[in-house]
Amino acid sequence: MMYRIGRKSRLSAPVRRPLAWSPAESAATVACWALAGWVLAGAARRVSVRTGVSDEEAFAPLPGDEFIAHPMVDWTRGVTARAAPEQIWPWLAQMGYGRGGWYTPQGVDLFANRWVFGVRHPFPASASRLLPEFQHVAIGDLICDGPDYASYFRVLRVDPQHALVYRSIRHPRRGSPIDITDPQAPQRAEQRLREAGTYIDFTWALVLNELPDHQTRLLVRTRANYSPRLQVPHPAARPVRRHLRNGHAAGDRQARRIARADRNIAARSRAPSPARDKPIGLAAAGSTAANARTSRLLACEPGRRRSSRSVPLHAAAPQRNPAHLTAVHVRRASHEG
Repeated sequence: MMYRIGRKSRLSAPVRRPLAWSPAESAATVACWALAGWVLAGAARRVSVRTGVSDEEAFAPLPGDEFIAHPMVDWTRGVTARAAPEQIWPWLAQMGYGRGGWYTPQGVDLFANRWVFGVRHPFPASASRLLPEFQHVAIGDLICDGPDYASYFRVLRVDPQHALVYRSIRHPRRGSPIDITDPQAPQRAEQRLREAGTYIDFTWALVLNELPDHQTRLLVRTRANYSPRLQVPHPAARPVRRHLRNGHAAGDRQARRIARADRNIAARSRAPSPARDKPIGLAAAGSTAANARTSRLLACEPGRRRSSRSVPLHAAAPQRNPAHLTAVHVRRASHEG
């Protein structure tokens, strides 16, 4: 279609191209991305909380749960080993820094060493054989987890060939060496961490459950509390927090108004008043004279009708104001005169 403008010029009509996408397709795309994000978030949370365990193993009680009854973090891992519990237990008993190691890759040990303890030399390599000198572990032992016991585990429970439970209270970023020869050094270090308010308190339970066919189920559970606590707001709590915040703001405004009124009253009480500084007789006389002048002016106003009706004193003013009573007498006298 052509539009004629003037006599000789012609312009082509604008061509409307169809949209590459429709609103319905856009909404479906957004819904698909939201669903994919929700699924990935749920999978990531599940992997971070539990791996390699069934629902029964994840929610079943394990040795060591009693030491932190209400944890903020609860992780459970599981693996099946083709060996009997009595063959696996010696490898668990010799774990520790400077002992048999933690059986982790050297890259992980080096990263932890630099990030936590600030040293560049790598961790001692984990043992590839059983070490007879580190086979004894008892309740109350301190298992080193860094240079000079900068971090350590305290042994809380030992069930040979079944369960080994550690507990540690440490700073999340740095270690603090202690004197291992002082029996009270661990308690003082833990007390300082609690008083400072930045620490991680966690248990680490290693549990061996025997299975048929010469197999063993190894369960590892971590339960932890930490400080400061990171408060993640729940969407359902937002209206409640908003209501409380508005209530607090209203209460603060009311408190400010009351405080301002108290300051004004105190300032007035401290300010000099001529009537208050005069003797009582002079103050009453001055008030009586002023009221008398006001009454005469009101009586002389044109068009004002005088009233001969008397006004009771108790209805005119409170009994505790003698100056006002005198003014009432003067007003009555002026009206009657």
